[in-house]
Amino acid sequence: MKKKYNLVITHSFPTNSIILKGLVDFLSEYFNVYFIDLPGFRNLVTPLKQISIDGYAEYMEKEIRKINLDKYILGSMSFSHCVVSKMKVDECCKSVIAIEPFINKKVFKIKKYKLIYYQLLTNIIKRLNIYDYIWKKNYLGIFLKFADKEVLEVIINEIDPKTFIDTANIIFSFSGEYWLNKPYILIMNKNDNKISYKEVTSLFKKNVDDLLIVDTDIKHFPDDMSLNYFKQQLNSRSINSIFKWLEKRY
Repeated sequence: MKKKYNLVITHSFPTNSIILKGLVDFLSEYFNVYFIDLPGFRNLVTPLKQISIDGYAEYMEKEIRKINLDKYILGSMSFSHCVVSKMKVDECCKSVIAIEPFINKKVFKIKKYKLIYYQLLTNIIKRLNIYDYIWKKNYLGIFLKFADKEVLEVIINEIDPKTFIDTANIIFSFSGEYWLNKPYILIMNKNDNKISYKEVTSLFKKNVDDLLIVDTDIKHFPDDMSLNYFKQQLNSRSINSIFKWLEKRY
């Protein structure tokens, strides 16, 4: 690879640039990485007054205008697929990388009764405005049974409680679909335990004309988020196939 392509990427829920430092370091070996933390997911970024996919998308558009790149690849992870695919982008955006994308609640592997439970719970928290109470009482384990102590600490210290709950409510309730009219690279794990590989790949094949699917063993929310983990999961063959595909589109 003679040159590094520009990659503007944002995070999954409920992560940020601190939690995903290992991934950012890995991607930086291949791209000029411009990582954007969504509002409310870092102390440094003021939360939105009204949490919505549209609000996040508009924020991304504004930040990309500030970076002012003549061309770039747009990257998303899980929930941020909805955000990125709702954006208004021009010809500077050459393609999109979607890592284990959440499209809507229909692709969840969560049982229906659990999904309804999470919808009701986040709705109650919103209506009673008890965001800070939930945070102070450390009830996050209800939502984050998969997160280790270190990750939980970052989430509690960095993520705005209202942003967390309202975004979770959107995820558990969202049934629409958003797509950009751009080439996509879909990076998926056939054994993803959060979303259905079959459903996601089927929707991408249906809605995307120019598509590359790359299969990996990356977990949806890995226990290990180190640089070495991502090096092991995305081997040279996968990397080479991605760059060979990008060469004709960048």
